[in-house]
Amino acid sequence: MSNSEIMYEINMDTLIDYLVEHNWTKITTTDEGIRIFQFNNNDKLYEIQIPSSKDIPKYNEILYNSINIICNKDNLEEDIFIKYLTRNYKPIYTITCMTKFEELIINNKNSGFPDFGATAFMGFYHNFDDATESVIENACDINETCYDYAVIEEITPGLYSYPRDRWFYKFNKNKNEYEPIEEPKFMNHIANVL
Repeated sequence: MSNSEIMYEINMDTLIDYLVEHNWTKITTTDEGIRIFQFNNNDKLYEIQIPSSKDIPKYNEILYNSINIICNKDNLEEDIFIKYLTRNYKPIYTITCMTKFEELIINNKNSGFPDFGATAFMGFYHNFDDATESVIENACDINETCYDYAVIEEITPGLYSYPRDRWFYKFNKNKNEYEPIEEPKFMNHIANVL
């Protein structure tokens, strides 16, 4: 397959996720539907163009040039990076329940680490809506009279995967359902619950 043909196989969600995770900033979207991203490392300003549709003229050329810039900036082998971008990995949404969800106290001081108490991996779904509905509605009684907290984590395939996003919930006994809560500060440096 030529570079031109391979560009049509690239998963744009995976590419955009890579840019976000590596601190590229979206500057604008042109009238032609080309998203402009920049990365500034103080020594050099990098700019790339990501077409929003395969119907955009010169789609292959624009995308290939941008991938080339990313690979040069991040010292990546182009063929391996393109292979990564064409795998079409889809995330799963894991559900983990916890008996506690507070900051761990050691010697009467906040440790900066969470205390989950007992945890139970309840399962996963292939889409966020199903996972959310199951948690909020306490499907199959995932609370089990003891799991007062739950988290949904969006995880992509691979070893040592960390969540791209996560949502926390607290059980409301009066309503027999989980309700969304904010992520506490002590979770800021914790990669994942699962």
